[in-house]
Amino acid sequence: MGARGQRRGGRHTPAANGSKWIRRDKRLAIYLRDGLTCTYCTRFYPHIELQLDHYARVEDGGTNEATNLLTVCRSCNSAKTNLTIRQWYGALRRRGDCSTAVGRRARAWKARCLTEHRERAKELLMAHGTMVAALAVHIVDRQRKFGPEENP
Repeated sequence: MGARGQRRGGRHTPAANGSKWIRRDKRLAIYLRDGLTCTYCTRFYPHIELQLDHYARVEDGGTNEATNLLTVCRSCNSAKTNLTIRQWYGALRRRGDCSTAVGRRARAWKARCLTEHRERAKELLMAHGTMVAALAVHIVDRQRKFGPEENP
């Protein structure tokens, strides 16, 4: 197998840890569990690109279980790089952000039950095929049910 992001046999191989390390329905279920909102900055989809971050790094024994994964935006995930969660909270404090609120939010969100969100994610993906279409339909459904809101 080729190195990360290199060509092999005339094809471009994806980065080793791209979106393929987790099933689409689990990824979408975690996004739904976290309200399509970045755990760190509280900005929300569609104004951000959603990604997942490990609460406890894999290098430190963290797993790919839903209880160790958080929805984050690309900007926060890039800024956090490979810092531990404690190092990241320290960086947030130095930036003037309230790391206590971020920590509380992260612990509460990752502890939420994924079951109902997993069923909804599977249903959306089966009906609409792509992650983007599934997210769009979810947002429209919420707006119909609850009316337009600032943060889904």
